[in-house]
Amino acid sequence: MDTHVPNPDSRATERTGAANPASESTDEPPDEPPGDASGQPQPNHEDDAERVRLREEIEHLREENESLRDAATRYRSLVDLTTDAAYDLTVSAADGNAPHFALTWASGSLSGLIGISHGRLMAGQDWIEHVHPADRSLLHRHREHLAAGSRMVTEYRIRTSSARDRWVCDYSQPIHGSGGVRRVHGALREITHARHYDRAMRANRIKYKHIFNQSPLGILHFDAESCITQCNDNLVRIVGSSRNDLIGLNMIDDLEDQALIRAVIDALEHGSGTYEGDYASVTADKVTPVRVLFNSIRSEAGDVLGGVGIVEDITERRRNEQELIRARDEAETMNRLKSAFLANMSHEIRTPLTAIIGFADILTDELPSSHRRIPQLIEQSGKRLLDTLNSVLDLSMLESGEMELNRTLIDVAQHVEDHVDLMHPLADNKGLDLNVDRPGRPCYARLDEGALDRILSNLIGNAIKFTDDGEVSVTVRQVLLPRAAGEPEHGDRPCETGMPGPRAGVEIRVRDTGVGISEEFLPHLFDVFKQESAGLKRTHEGSGLGLAISKQLVDELDGTIEVSSQKNEGSTFVITFPAVHDTDGEQPAPRPELQRHHPGCRILVVEDTPETQVLVERILEPYHDVDIVASSEDAIDAARQTRPVGETPYDLILMDIHLEGGGSGLDLLPEVRSLPNYAGTPIVALTAFALSGDRQRFLEAGFDAYLGKPFTADQLLDVIDQALAANE
Repeated sequence: MDTHVPNPDSRATERTGAANPASESTDEPPDEPPGDASGQPQPNHEDDAERVRLREEIEHLREENESLRDAATRYRSLVDLTTDAAYDLTVSAADGNAPHFALTWASGSLSGLIGISHGRLMAGQDWIEHVHPADRSLLHRHREHLAAGSRMVTEYRIRTSSARDRWVCDYSQPIHGSGGVRRVHGALREITHARHYDRAMRANRIKYKHIFNQSPLGILHFDAESCITQCNDNLVRIVGSSRNDLIGLNMIDDLEDQALIRAVIDALEHGSGTYEGDYASVTADKVTPVRVLFNSIRSEAGDVLGGVGIVEDITERRRNEQELIRARDEAETMNRLKSAFLANMSHEIRTPLTAIIGFADILTDELPSSHRRIPQLIEQSGKRLLDTLNSVLDLSMLESGEMELNRTLIDVAQHVEDHVDLMHPLADNKGLDLNVDRPGRPCYARLDEGALDRILSNLIGNAIKFTDDGEVSVTVRQVLLPRAAGEPEHGDRPCETGMPGPRAGVEIRVRDTGVGISEEFLPHLFDVFKQESAGLKRTHEGSGLGLAISKQLVDELDGTIEVSSQKNEGSTFVITFPAVHDTDGEQPAPRPELQRHHPGCRILVVEDTPETQVLVERILEPYHDVDIVASSEDAIDAARQTRPVGETPYDLILMDIHLEGGGSGLDLLPEVRSLPNYAGTPIVALTAFALSGDRQRFLEAGFDAYLGKPFTADQLLDVIDQALAANE
């Protein structure tokens, strides 16, 4: 700040001249100084005092001047250090014209803000030409009010030399002089970032307000005392109240649901709280299923400022959950009904088939060769019907996930060889060669015997059925399975030498010279009910389920199945299962050595179907002493009969599951076991309940063996001999 200070020397000179008028030019001689009687001059005490006073005043003015210079230096230093741009304007007014503002001083920050040199700024005496054109009218009004004596604060944009816009806030203070405002002191503060921040905050407030009002959830704000301070329309709708009733509601004091109150307290004390239940509104007569999440809002110091609550109306979700539960229950009921229907259908079909196949088998053995063709056809038709029944049941249980597999260690090579032996009669009837090629050592895998038999029967049976001339060959060998992604290369051992390595598999290859499969049908080969020859002109009989069942069984056993074929040249099916790397001394269960038809055993047959009674008696009478009863009561009475001296209790019991009068073999079994001398007697389940898992279920219930209906004479005699041999 420039300040005018008078020259002390000149002032002193003026004061001295005034005090000594004799110093002015004159023709008269100067007065003689006063003296005493001796003629010596006398001292003037008044002049001395004046000189002392003048010297003191001069020194005081010099000190004030130095203090002002120091203050001005400090002021300019502070102005240069601050980021605000300070300025000083002079104001002059002409008659009838607007006030004129001229820049007389500015801090360096102002030229830096505009992006020009300080000299150029001061030469122009103003910065209005650097104001954004759209904002210059704001600065004109700003200065008009200053000229009128008002203190002003105005925001506008500065257009820098690099064409960049900067927002500034102009703080201006008018300085009054004679005749009005003569000067203006002010400062420009850049607020670009603040404006951008404010704009972003306004945008966020708009977004939040939109979310708050349009959210499908109910939203509420509450203070540190748990009083609701704000809520959206959806909360009003959910609780069925009004905004006025909700605002100011103290959730801890006014609510009645203790679990909801606990959730609010948890949020205030621990940061969050949740609630789910049927909320009974305290401001309206309404009950709404809701899920609520409370979260507290805290200061940086950790003090609770309030919180927010999110309320979800779960009425629709509850309804959907109930519908899903109802649908699940219905599905489970239907599944139980389906299972019961399949079990009942299986039982009702197997029971008459037992007599049909069984008596046809007996007639084939007893009739002269000239008459055997008829019972053979009856037996074949019965077995075909049984195979169709088994296919339908197996497919149903596979698709519903109810197929139970019991994996045991199997020598696949020996098992395949034994199964091929059983298929030879079918090949012989068509004049085909049926060959098996297997390694001389065991090929172990952990499989379900029944599932493997089913797969082999389908594949070998189809090969024989679709081959009219030539051969069917079955090959078993060990192979290397494809390496899994990321699996290390070490650890493999060739299958031809020693034990198989970790990647070893067992391959079963079934090849025929039959009609083959067209390339178009190959993609549909394993589809359910699909047959290449279909309709009224199909060339081969069958349900079209065998290959579909085989594919699903192979998948269940962690295997793979592939097929290659050429029309009229034959087909090759290749099945691969993971081999057992190390049996750890475990061996497959040995097959019992049978002494078939060993006579002299006393057998009790508990069977309620007359046809099956006659069949069993006809099969067993040549070899054993047989008693037959139809009900549980008769079975207990027969087992309790006092025997003559030397006569033992029954050696074996054949027991049906479904008995006369609603009785069950499962209930009869423990009663018989509790009788004297019957705790260790072999009891065989002889039943038409032959779905997957039934055999295991009856064995776990305590039966020593199981034979499903229908059966042949050899099958019945075999199971009796096995049970007797195991008991010995």
